[in-house]
Amino acid sequence: MNRLAGNRLLGLGEPAPWFHAQALDGNPRYAFNTVAGRWVLLFFAGSAGREETGAALRLIERERALFNDERACFFGVTIDQGDVAEGRIAQALPGIRWLLDYDRNVSTMYGAAADGGTTYRPHWLLLDPMLRVHARAAIGDGEAMLDELRHLVALPLATPPAPVLVLPGILPPDLCRRLIALHDDNGGKESGFMREENGITVEKSDHSHKRRVDYTIEDEQLIGTLKGLISQTLSPMVLRAFQFEATRIERFIIACYDAADGGHFRAHRDNTTKAPRIANSPARST
Repeated sequence: MNRLAGNRLLGLGEPAPWFHAQALDGNPRYAFNTVAGRWVLLFFAGSAGREETGAALRLIERERALFNDERACFFGVTIDQGDVAEGRIAQALPGIRWLLDYDRNVSTMYGAAADGGTTYRPHWLLLDPMLRVHARAAIGDGEAMLDELRHLVALPLATPPAPVLVLPGILPPDLCRRLIALHDDNGGKESGFMREENGITVEKSDHSHKRRVDYTIEDEQLIGTLKGLISQTLSPMVLRAFQFEATRIERFIIACYDAADGGHFRAHRDNTTKAPRIANSPARST
Protein backbone atom coordinates (compact mmCIF):
# COMPACT_ATOMS: atom_id res chain seq x y z
CA MET A 1 0.00 0.00 0.00
CA ASN A 2 1.37 3.38 -0.98
CA ARG A 3 1.67 5.90 1.85
CA LEU A 4 2.59 9.41 0.71
CA ALA A 5 3.98 12.26 2.77
CA GLY A 6 1.45 14.55 1.16
CA ASN A 7 3.42 17.15 -0.85
CA ARG A 8 3.94 15.07 -4.00
CA LEU A 9 1.36 14.34 -6.66
CA LEU A 10 1.18 10.71 -7.76
CA GLY A 11 3.27 9.71 -10.77
CA LEU A 12 2.30 7.55 -13.74
CA GLY A 13 2.22 3.83 -12.95
CA GLU A 14 2.18 4.47 -9.21
CA PRO A 15 -0.31 2.50 -7.07
CA ALA A 16 -3.05 4.72 -5.70
CA PRO A 17 -3.23 4.71 -1.88
CA TRP A 18 -6.15 2.86 -0.32
CA PHE A 19 -8.31 4.70 2.16
CA HIS A 20 -11.65 4.89 3.93
CA ALA A 21 -13.61 8.11 3.64
CA GLN A 22 -17.02 9.59 4.34
CA ALA A 23 -19.25 9.37 1.28
CA LEU A 24 -22.02 11.74 0.31
CA ASP A 25 -24.55 8.89 0.57
CA GLY A 26 -23.94 8.69 4.32
CA ASN A 27 -21.45 5.81 4.45
CA PRO A 28 -18.88 6.97 7.05
CA ARG A 29 -16.17 4.56 5.85
CA TYR A 30 -16.38 4.03 2.12
CA ALA A 31 -13.63 1.53 1.21
CA PHE A 32 -11.99 2.89 -1.92
CA ASN A 33 -10.03 -0.30 -2.60
CA THR A 34 -13.27 -2.11 -3.51
CA VAL A 35 -13.67 -0.15 -6.78
CA ALA A 36 -10.82 -2.00 -8.51
CA GLY A 37 -11.66 -3.78 -11.75
CA ARG A 38 -12.81 -0.72 -13.75
CA TRP A 39 -11.39 2.62 -14.87
CA VAL A 40 -11.65 5.19 -12.07
CA LEU A 41 -11.68 8.93 -12.69
CA LEU A 42 -10.83 10.87 -9.54
CA PHE A 43 -11.42 14.61 -9.43
CA PHE A 44 -9.83 16.49 -6.55
CA ALA A 45 -12.14 19.47 -6.73
CA GLY A 46 -11.38 21.15 -3.43
CA SER A 47 -14.57 23.17 -3.72
CA ALA A 48 -17.34 22.98 -6.31
CA GLY A 49 -18.00 26.69 -5.73
CA ARG A 50 -15.07 27.80 -7.88
CA GLU A 51 -15.74 28.76 -11.51
CA GLU A 52 -13.18 26.38 -13.00
CA THR A 53 -14.53 23.53 -10.87
CA GLY A 54 -18.05 24.18 -12.12
CA ALA A 55 -16.81 23.98 -15.72
CA ALA A 56 -15.11 20.67 -14.98
CA LEU A 57 -18.27 19.23 -13.44
CA ARG A 58 -20.29 20.23 -16.50
CA LEU A 59 -17.97 17.96 -18.49
CA ILE A 60 -18.88 15.08 -16.19
CA GLU A 61 -22.59 15.80 -16.70
CA ARG A 62 -22.06 15.83 -20.45
CA GLU A 63 -20.29 12.46 -20.38
CA ARG A 64 -22.69 10.89 -17.86
CA ALA A 65 -23.07 7.72 -19.97
CA LEU A 66 -19.38 6.86 -19.47
CA PHE A 67 -19.86 6.25 -15.76
CA ASN A 68 -21.92 3.10 -15.30
CA ASP A 69 -19.81 1.24 -12.71
CA GLU A 70 -19.18 -1.54 -15.23
CA ARG A 71 -16.35 -0.04 -17.29
CA ALA A 72 -15.77 3.25 -15.46
CA CYS A 73 -16.77 5.31 -12.43
CA PHE A 74 -16.23 8.85 -11.17
CA PHE A 75 -15.26 10.06 -7.69
CA GLY A 76 -15.27 13.72 -6.77
CA VAL A 77 -13.38 14.81 -3.65
CA THR A 78 -14.46 17.96 -1.83
CA ILE A 79 -13.05 19.67 1.25
CA ASP A 80 -15.78 22.35 1.28
CA GLN A 81 -18.76 21.67 3.55
CA GLY A 82 -20.65 24.33 1.63
CA ASP A 83 -20.76 22.02 -1.39
CA VAL A 84 -23.24 19.82 0.47
CA ALA A 85 -25.07 22.57 2.35
CA GLU A 86 -25.70 24.55 -0.85
CA GLY A 87 -26.39 21.52 -3.06
CA ARG A 88 -23.47 22.06 -5.42
CA ILE A 89 -22.67 18.33 -5.62
CA ALA A 90 -24.87 15.24 -5.86
CA GLN A 91 -24.46 11.48 -5.87
CA ALA A 92 -25.76 9.91 -9.09
CA LEU A 93 -25.63 6.13 -9.06
CA PRO A 94 -24.50 4.16 -10.83
CA GLY A 95 -21.09 5.60 -11.43
CA ILE A 96 -20.91 9.06 -9.85
CA ARG A 97 -19.94 9.43 -6.18
CA TRP A 98 -18.60 12.15 -3.94
CA LEU A 99 -16.24 11.82 -0.99
CA LEU A 100 -16.35 14.36 1.83
CA ASP A 101 -12.72 14.99 2.73
CA TYR A 102 -13.23 17.71 5.32
CA ASP A 103 -10.16 16.69 7.31
CA ARG A 104 -8.13 16.64 4.05
CA ASN A 105 -6.68 13.23 4.85
CA VAL A 106 -7.39 11.80 1.39
CA SER A 107 -6.31 14.98 -0.38
CA THR A 108 -3.06 14.99 1.56
CA MET A 109 -2.46 11.32 0.81
CA TYR A 110 -2.79 12.02 -2.91
CA GLY A 111 -0.80 15.27 -2.87
CA ALA A 112 -3.75 17.56 -3.63
CA ALA A 113 -3.46 19.18 -0.21
CA ALA A 114 0.07 20.32 0.55
CA ASP A 115 1.99 22.51 2.98
CA GLY A 116 0.05 21.21 5.96
CA GLY A 117 -3.26 21.64 4.14
CA THR A 118 -2.81 25.35 3.41
CA THR A 119 -2.30 24.75 -0.32
CA TYR A 120 -4.78 22.87 -2.49
CA ARG A 121 -4.02 21.65 -6.02
CA PRO A 122 -7.22 20.61 -7.84
CA HIS A 123 -6.53 18.00 -10.52
CA TRP A 124 -7.79 14.95 -12.38
CA LEU A 125 -6.40 11.46 -11.79
CA LEU A 126 -7.28 8.49 -14.00
CA LEU A 127 -6.65 5.08 -12.42
CA ASP A 128 -6.52 1.78 -14.29
CA PRO A 129 -8.46 -1.32 -13.16
CA MET A 130 -5.57 -2.23 -10.85
CA LEU A 131 -5.84 1.21 -9.21
CA ARG A 132 -2.58 2.47 -10.67
CA VAL A 133 -2.16 5.97 -12.09
CA HIS A 134 -2.76 5.93 -15.84
CA ALA A 135 -2.91 9.70 -16.36
CA ARG A 136 -2.93 12.96 -14.41
CA ALA A 137 -4.11 16.36 -15.62
CA ALA A 138 -4.64 19.89 -14.35
CA ILE A 139 -8.19 20.95 -13.60
CA GLY A 140 -8.43 22.82 -16.91
CA ASP A 141 -7.51 19.74 -18.96
CA GLY A 142 -10.64 17.75 -18.21
CA GLU A 143 -11.59 17.52 -21.89
CA ALA A 144 -8.39 15.67 -22.73
CA MET A 145 -8.84 13.39 -19.73
CA LEU A 146 -12.37 12.45 -20.80
CA ASP A 147 -11.18 11.86 -24.37
CA GLU A 148 -8.65 9.40 -22.98
CA LEU A 149 -11.27 7.70 -20.85
CA ARG A 150 -13.66 7.35 -23.81
CA HIS A 151 -10.84 5.70 -25.78
CA LEU A 152 -10.02 3.29 -22.95
CA VAL A 153 -13.63 2.31 -22.29
CA ALA A 154 -14.08 1.44 -25.97
CA LEU A 155 -11.22 -1.08 -25.79
CA PRO A 156 -11.75 -4.68 -24.62
CA LEU A 157 -11.26 -4.78 -20.86
CA ALA A 158 -8.35 -7.11 -20.13
CA THR A 159 -8.90 -7.82 -16.45
CA PRO A 160 -5.64 -9.02 -14.89
CA PRO A 161 -5.79 -12.12 -12.74
CA ALA A 162 -6.03 -11.58 -9.01
CA PRO A 163 -2.95 -12.56 -6.99
CA VAL A 164 -4.57 -15.78 -5.82
CA LEU A 165 -3.47 -19.36 -5.47
CA VAL A 166 -5.93 -21.98 -6.73
CA LEU A 167 -5.22 -25.47 -5.37
CA PRO A 168 -7.58 -28.40 -5.91
CA GLY A 169 -7.28 -31.55 -3.85
CA ILE A 170 -6.32 -30.01 -0.51
CA LEU A 171 -8.86 -32.19 1.32
CA PRO A 172 -9.79 -35.74 0.25
CA PRO A 173 -13.32 -36.25 -1.18
CA ASP A 174 -14.58 -38.31 1.77
CA LEU A 175 -13.61 -35.55 4.20
CA CYS A 176 -15.28 -32.94 1.97
CA ARG A 177 -18.49 -34.98 2.04
CA ARG A 178 -18.24 -35.19 5.84
CA LEU A 179 -17.90 -31.40 6.13
CA ILE A 180 -20.86 -30.79 3.84
CA ALA A 181 -22.94 -33.23 5.88
CA LEU A 182 -21.99 -31.42 9.08
CA HIS A 183 -23.30 -28.16 7.67
CA ASP A 184 -26.46 -29.79 6.32
CA ASP A 185 -27.20 -31.53 9.62
CA ASN A 186 -26.53 -28.54 11.86
CA GLY A 187 -27.67 -25.66 9.69
CA GLY A 188 -25.19 -23.16 11.00
CA LYS A 189 -26.05 -19.50 11.54
CA GLU A 190 -25.92 -16.33 9.49
CA SER A 191 -22.61 -14.53 9.70
CA GLY A 192 -22.13 -10.79 9.42
CA PHE A 193 -19.13 -8.66 8.58
CA MET A 194 -16.82 -6.42 10.57
CA ARG A 195 -16.86 -2.63 10.43
CA GLU A 196 -14.94 -0.11 12.50
CA GLU A 197 -17.13 2.43 14.30
CA ASN A 198 -15.65 5.03 16.64
CA GLY A 199 -12.42 3.06 16.83
CA ILE A 200 -14.15 -0.19 17.78
CA THR A 201 -14.62 -3.19 15.49
CA VAL A 202 -18.23 -4.34 15.55
CA GLU A 203 -20.15 -7.03 13.71
CA LYS A 204 -22.82 -5.79 11.30
CA SER A 205 -25.53 -7.60 9.39
CA ASP A 206 -26.82 -6.41 6.01
CA HIS A 207 -28.17 -8.81 3.40
CA SER A 208 -27.44 -6.31 0.63
CA HIS A 209 -23.73 -6.61 1.54
CA LYS A 210 -23.37 -10.22 2.66
CA ARG A 211 -25.52 -13.30 3.05
CA ARG A 212 -23.83 -16.47 4.24
CA VAL A 213 -24.52 -19.27 6.71
CA ASP A 214 -21.57 -20.63 8.72
CA TYR A 215 -21.14 -23.73 10.83
CA THR A 216 -18.35 -23.52 13.42
CA ILE A 217 -16.36 -26.72 13.79
CA GLU A 218 -15.87 -27.59 17.45
CA ASP A 219 -14.79 -31.24 17.20
CA GLU A 220 -11.14 -31.13 18.32
CA GLN A 221 -10.28 -34.38 16.56
CA LEU A 222 -11.67 -33.06 13.28
CA ILE A 223 -9.83 -29.79 13.77
CA GLY A 224 -6.60 -31.75 14.31
CA THR A 225 -7.18 -33.67 11.08
CA LEU A 226 -7.77 -30.45 9.16
CA LYS A 227 -4.65 -28.82 10.64
CA GLY A 228 -2.54 -31.80 9.63
CA LEU A 229 -3.81 -31.83 6.05
CA ILE A 230 -3.48 -28.07 5.66
CA SER A 231 0.11 -28.11 6.93
CA GLN A 232 0.98 -30.91 4.49
CA THR A 233 -0.83 -29.73 1.36
CA LEU A 234 -1.68 -26.02 1.56
CA SER A 235 0.99 -24.32 3.67
CA PRO A 236 3.96 -25.40 1.50
CA MET A 237 2.25 -24.04 -1.62
CA VAL A 238 1.45 -20.70 0.06
CA LEU A 239 5.13 -20.42 0.99
CA ARG A 240 6.20 -21.28 -2.55
CA ALA A 241 3.85 -18.79 -4.19
CA PHE A 242 3.98 -15.84 -1.79
CA GLN A 243 7.18 -16.37 0.24
CA PHE A 244 5.02 -16.21 3.36
CA GLU A 245 4.90 -18.81 6.11
CA ALA A 246 1.35 -18.97 7.48
CA THR A 247 1.36 -19.80 11.18
CA ARG A 248 -2.20 -18.98 12.31
CA ILE A 249 -5.73 -20.12 11.57
CA GLU A 250 -8.33 -17.74 12.97
CA ARG A 251 -11.22 -20.20 13.11
CA PHE A 252 -12.52 -23.39 11.55
CA ILE A 253 -15.87 -22.86 9.83
CA ILE A 254 -17.86 -24.42 7.00
CA ALA A 255 -19.33 -21.52 5.05
CA CYS A 256 -22.25 -21.80 2.64
CA TYR A 257 -23.40 -19.28 0.05
CA ASP A 258 -26.82 -20.63 -0.90
CA ALA A 259 -28.18 -19.53 -4.29
CA ALA A 260 -31.71 -20.24 -3.05
CA ASP A 261 -31.62 -17.20 -0.74
CA GLY A 262 -29.17 -15.08 -2.74
CA GLY A 263 -26.00 -15.96 -0.85
CA HIS A 264 -23.17 -13.57 -1.69
CA PHE A 265 -20.49 -11.29 -0.29
CA ARG A 266 -19.97 -7.99 -2.09
CA ALA A 267 -16.51 -6.85 -3.11
CA HIS A 268 -14.37 -6.55 0.01
CA ARG A 269 -10.94 -7.15 1.46
CA ASP A 270 -10.18 -9.05 4.62
CA ASN A 271 -8.10 -7.67 7.48
CA THR A 272 -9.03 -4.02 6.89
CA THR A 273 -10.35 -3.59 10.45
CA LYS A 274 -8.80 -4.19 13.84
CA ALA A 275 -9.46 -7.58 15.36
CA PRO A 276 -12.60 -7.57 17.52
CA ARG A 277 -12.37 -8.33 21.22
CA ILE A 278 -14.29 -11.24 22.64
CA ALA A 279 -15.64 -10.94 26.18
CA ASN A 280 -13.07 -12.01 28.82
CA SER A 281 -10.45 -12.85 26.22
CA PRO A 282 -7.69 -11.12 24.29
CA ALA A 283 -8.20 -9.98 20.72
CA ARG A 284 -8.45 -12.72 18.13
CA SER A 285 -5.61 -13.21 15.70
CA THR A 286 -6.58 -12.29 12.13
